[in-house]
Amino acid sequence: MPRVVHLTTFARSGGGMQSLVRRHRHRDAALGLDPLVAAIFEPASAGAADVGLLAAWWWTPGSLRRRFLADLRPLLTDALVVWHNGWALPLLAPGDGALRRVAMLHTNGPGLDHSVPALAPWCDAILCVNAALAGRVRALVPGFPPDRVAVVACPVEPPAGFAPPVRSGGGPLQVGFVGRLEIAEKRVDRLPALMRLAVAEGVRAEWHVLGDGSRRPWLQRAVQGLAPTVFHGWLSGDAYWRMLAALDVVVVLSDSEGGPIALLEAMAAGVIPLYPRIGGLAEEPAGSVEAHCLYPAGDLAAAARQLAWLLAADRAELGRRARAATAPHTPEAYEAAYARLLELVLAEPRRSLATIDRTKGWSDRLPLAAVRRFHETALWR
Repeated sequence: MPRVVHLTTFARSGGGMQSLVRRHRHRDAALGLDPLVAAIFEPASAGAADVGLLAAWWWTPGSLRRRFLADLRPLLTDALVVWHNGWALPLLAPGDGALRRVAMLHTNGPGLDHSVPALAPWCDAILCVNAALAGRVRALVPGFPPDRVAVVACPVEPPAGFAPPVRSGGGPLQVGFVGRLEIAEKRVDRLPALMRLAVAEGVRAEWHVLGDGSRRPWLQRAVQGLAPTVFHGWLSGDAYWRMLAALDVVVVLSDSEGGPIALLEAMAAGVIPLYPRIGGLAEEPAGSVEAHCLYPAGDLAAAARQLAWLLAADRAELGRRARAATAPHTPEAYEAAYARLLELVLAEPRRSLATIDRTKGWSDRLPLAAVRRFHETALWR
């Protein structure tokens, strides 16, 4: 088998995609693969990224492409490259020397409408973390071979010997938010409003924030005086799972999600989900626990009412249902689906483009930060 390179924007943070990338770094070898992780915006660091380009947001798309090919092409040549979320793949892939390319999509955000049609010609297969996302991809690129758009249900792996506690009713709800503390995608700006509305609904709750990000200082100020709140930062290993097990409810505030893996892990620990109706991997298992575990996307008043209902509910029974709902998310099933797709793309003729003369545009002279904010489609042409 050739070398497999997992290419991602960031590998070090505690997000769900990053934890999955790190899992591949350790588990691909067991599948007979020779894995390597390359991060575009981070330096090389032991235990995080094997290779780091350390791109900066003041670089232009043109300079990013030149540095990418100069520094990473020797590692990508004749390798099977898994591009996680496919960020800027059409900009960077031409001339990379890859043997095959697989785009692994972790989110079902609105940007897919322009990114998927743009990246598809450069890919031999597309992996999706839920069936709804795979259906959307097939609709966006109807000419793409349907057997090369595959679903991999993200694995949930509690530590060996982990046993969720038996929950009891009464007492304040222990409510958690788990993930990157950012407005983009994770919408942490909604958390203070949800806390105020929950108090108005009579919800007695203690709040726990597991994660970190650029909005943490703002969030710490915004929640002062609203309700008891503890900021735990990023946790890992046994400490992470112990903290999950101490929660009653985990709330998701996003407008779009592919997973989130953190919610599935919480459910495996017997935690009740509170999830917006945005699709993604978690909507079906969350809804199977109880109808009150779902709320209309962006409707924080409805989410607060659901918390009030959960305060009086049988938490032990809902916790048992949450654990049962994650039963299909086994590491074995994930690895089997992943390995099958890699075997397929290596056995079949290549369909991805190798290189092309790329026409430069005016946006190639702008910093990446400006392009990302005002003209992100330029990264996909």
